[in-house]
Amino acid sequence: MNKKTLLIFDLNGVLIEKKYSPCAKNKTDELPLGWSRVGGSIVKLRSETKELFDYLFSEEGKTKYDIALWTSAYEANLLKTIRALFPKLEDQFVFRWGQEKCDWRLNPEWKSSDETPDVKPKFFWKCLTSVWREYNYDPNNTLIYDDNAQKLERNPERCNRVIIDVASVSGDLI
Repeated sequence: MNKKTLLIFDLNGVLIEKKYSPCAKNKTDELPLGWSRVGGSIVKLRSETKELFDYLFSEEGKTKYDIALWTSAYEANLLKTIRALFPKLEDQFVFRWGQEKCDWRLNPEWKSSDETPDVKPKFFWKCLTSVWREYNYDPNNTLIYDDNAQKLERNPERCNRVIIDVASVSGDLI
């Protein structure tokens, strides 16, 4: 069994700030400092992320932790976000999973005529048993960080999870 602790991070709401923006599509619009275009959104690192990753990917951090990313966004957008915000770390994650690795169901609250961006047609779960089947980790050495408790609800009770309150994390979105 692996002696290191696997830390799995969600992107939006945990490591990055993301905003859907008209300037994301217009390549000629100047972006505010620190923001990058990814798909129809603009993204930037949360202020704490650089310091956290500086430690986790330091010589000391690497002896204690393995790092992975798991988002319910499309894998293509995950890779674009990594290249925009963590280009030097692209190959240093144990895995980089998008929604293709999530379990999902149709959202009963969604209607095809729904204009509300918060109501999506699918709901995604991150089931850690998928990680444990593919990698040498278990509930004793896995910690997952997300800003949505529902995405983690299908995991064993003894599983370590940290739910990030987005409202309490750094600065305002533009």
